[in-house]
Amino acid sequence: MFIGHFAVGFAAKRWAPALSLGVLFIAAQFLGLLWPVLLMLGVEHAEIVPGITALTPLDFQHYPISHSLVAVIGWSVLIGVVALLFKLPRHLALLLGALVLSHWLLDLLVHRPDLPLFHEVNG
Repeated sequence: MFIGHFAVGFAAKRWAPALSLGVLFIAAQFLGLLWPVLLMLGVEHAEIVPGITALTPLDFQHYPISHSLVAVIGWSVLIGVVALLFKLPRHLALLLGALVLSHWLLDLLVHRPDLPLFHEVNG
């Protein structure tokens, strides 16, 4: 699961030789870095269920802030804006935002059908 995100970061180096591989990896793995923080804060939820998938025993139950499509688009825009604030050229800011979005697209290919499209508000 994670190797694909690193591969996208490696591939992006061709279009962004001025950026460090570390920055490209962080952008591609941003959601994967955000998710455990939200999990530890109790905002998002997962359960260990041995055998639920061949690769990982994690049952991702509720993770709309880090992995819903709408939220990921927001995170992508935020990372792009932060890159612009750091005076990166527009094409590099767009690339970093695209790397964040690529995380969700790759997850869509390999996850069970558990990726939310948006955060449902219960009320």
